[in-house]
Amino acid sequence: MHVPRSNQSQIYHSFRQPSVTAVLGPRRVGKSTLVRQYMEEQGDNAWVFLNMDHMEERQRIEKGELKDMIQEGVQRQLGTPPKIWVAIDEAQKCPALFDPPHVFLDTVIEDNSQQSIVQHLASLAPFKPVLLESLNEQMIWGGLPEVLERDAADARSVYLSNYLQTYLEKDIRALTTIADLNLYHKLMDIIAEQTGSVRQDKTITEALGCSRDTLKKYRGFLLATLVYQEVYPYIGSVLKRVVKTPKGYLLNNGLISYLTGLEDMAILQKSGLIGHRFENWFLKELQIWLDRKSARSAIYYWRTAGGAEVDFVVQKKPWIFPFEVTYSNRIQDKKIKNLRRFMQEEPKACRGFYIYLGEYDYDPDAQIYFLPAWAIV
Repeated sequence: MHVPRSNQSQIYHSFRQPSVTAVLGPRRVGKSTLVRQYMEEQGDNAWVFLNMDHMEERQRIEKGELKDMIQEGVQRQLGTPPKIWVAIDEAQKCPALFDPPHVFLDTVIEDNSQQSIVQHLASLAPFKPVLLESLNEQMIWGGLPEVLERDAADARSVYLSNYLQTYLEKDIRALTTIADLNLYHKLMDIIAEQTGSVRQDKTITEALGCSRDTLKKYRGFLLATLVYQEVYPYIGSVLKRVVKTPKGYLLNNGLISYLTGLEDMAILQKSGLIGHRFENWFLKELQIWLDRKSARSAIYYWRTAGGAEVDFVVQKKPWIFPFEVTYSNRIQDKKIKNLRRFMQEEPKACRGFYIYLGEYDYDPDAQIYFLPAWAIV
């Protein structure tokens, strides 16, 4: 029997957010009953229910078949649901559920067999609508859970405003070497507008009316507090005449939206800045992928004096992996030409990657993989 709980509305609200909700409590207090009651009330949703009391289900998950099990559950239902809801009972009895996920980049870069890539994409296919929605959300609002759990854009903006104020008042004001908090805030405004662009120190110092030393010091605190990242040019043993100034990235797309006022996808697309937001999102995904490995690695970009450019170059010894990132569903010849040129001039670059909004493809002659962005989210 279901007994209404005083905090039931808050729990149900959490269920509706684009994140995982764990219902915790002692045995026999009604956790499973509450979840099943919600499932009955939301009968129009596409539900997949798994129970870790069942040994066969635990064994399949331990074999890495969770996505297959969800896909099978969806296929038993009529139509193609826009969103899939998964409820897992007695999750604590299956530790494999809490293992780090096997990300798509691992499959492509470390396995890179066509069969494995196609199989992995097929396993993700039922989640494509959800993943596309998540990609668009992260382009505008970043990935902070407290932001994404809020439904309304106004509520998200208020949270980001408070988040920024807390960062400035508590983290930065405590630093005695930061003499001008307003100047620090203005620097963040400029970096937000220039995210993904080559750093222009002279222009910034003139705009802020500060010295190069002050700019260097303040930017150092942005780096130290992990709000900002610089990506330096790649200089290989063969490549010459590269630009030596780094690109700067304010790492959270939500903060960029708040600081620039560009919080609407349609307006962002017309602004011409959508490509930089897309780069910013992928830089975060690259960093997540690299952080999962203990091997030494670094992220660069490549640009020649003649204007040839590759967005990101990952050095993961002994290999070099170039990535071209474009917010488009078309494959652009110029960008492919740049990838080919880099790979021809850098012998350690055994294959290249083109991240875009189109479908998966592979050019065996050029050793270039064309990866759909939704599969990386």
